[in-house]
Amino acid sequence: MADLLAMTGDPSSRGMLNDSGLAELDGHPFLRRAAGLKWPPAARAAVVGLITAQFEHPERFALPAAHLDAAAPALRAGRAVGGDPGRKPRMGSAEVRAALDAMPERILDLLIILGPEALSADPAMALRLSSLSDRLPELPPEALTVLGGAAAGANPATNRAVLAVAGRPAAGDVARTDPLLDRHGPPHRLIHSHLGLPGPVHQALAVTEGLLYRRIPGIPPSECEPTALVLDVSPATYGPVEVVLRSLVHLVVNALWKAGAEPLFLTADPSLPAVVLTRPGQLAHVWTARSLAPPDLHAATAEAHATGRSVVLLTHLQTALAQRLPGTAEPHLTVVTTQTPGMPVTPVPTHPRHHHLGALPTADELVALAAVLLTGDRGTT
Repeated sequence: MADLLAMTGDPSSRGMLNDSGLAELDGHPFLRRAAGLKWPPAARAAVVGLITAQFEHPERFALPAAHLDAAAPALRAGRAVGGDPGRKPRMGSAEVRAALDAMPERILDLLIILGPEALSADPAMALRLSSLSDRLPELPPEALTVLGGAAAGANPATNRAVLAVAGRPAAGDVARTDPLLDRHGPPHRLIHSHLGLPGPVHQALAVTEGLLYRRIPGIPPSECEPTALVLDVSPATYGPVEVVLRSLVHLVVNALWKAGAEPLFLTADPSLPAVVLTRPGQLAHVWTARSLAPPDLHAATAEAHATGRSVVLLTHLQTALAQRLPGTAEPHLTVVTTQTPGMPVTPVPTHPRHHHLGALPTADELVALAAVLLTGDRGTT
């Protein structure tokens, strides 16, 4: 575990490996890409967990049925627990290589979507959701860069929008350049999920700088406009179109969370249930929800409006045109469309609050529109 944590980190700061035989795997594409993420050790533990998950540890090294507290002293001392100490199980280079070769093609994409902060707090999340990685669309490097910055609050435009949507002015250079989470801060800025950690876990995270602090004071959800996001997940969106639309939803959801809000997520297939998004693991649902049924934009938006929330509908331009969205001003409905690459379409506004993104929008364009949706300045563009 220690060797794999080192091999998925910065090569320039890595010391000697406990098992020198693993050094032959340094050039493996999976390890190289994982190291390129430049994540802290606590987040890389999720990657290591995926690599070692299928290794069959001898039964004598399993934790006893008793509560973990009974095993904690032995674990801290590095002793075997629950049986004959014997020879330690060894996952050699051949076994590690086999595990790396068997990694799902898009598993690291899924981890980027979940974000290093969430995985630091719950490394096992990667194992629980790993089966969903095969259902992700193909994500180009540019999209992954945007998604990676969303969880960390690294998009200055959305950072300013978070402050604006919460009714607070932007705070100069801090709001323009810094993420909204930090690894240092006063106790009252500690994120809620870390306040309730058991003492030993809290101490371990504090020593490794794994605790997370808010850069801005906690904002009551009541200060944020309740939002419902309606996403078209029909076959017409599969491929590059869904990457654009889902990326935008991803940015908006992360920003709303940082502002203290919990958005409602619906699809344009009314048979699929609506979900209130409250935790990072649910982003996997945002990225994998699909339907073979034709989208019913009117029914989906009506369901969303019934909740009393402001509604953002995201769909293909041709679908919006075909279903003739209302042409009268609806102050609580915003429409976002995009188009298939290579389609020579001049966007025609389907609604007074209609925004259209090109087939291959830049990261800046995505972030800028997310900021517009957050602040409520949603006139036609």
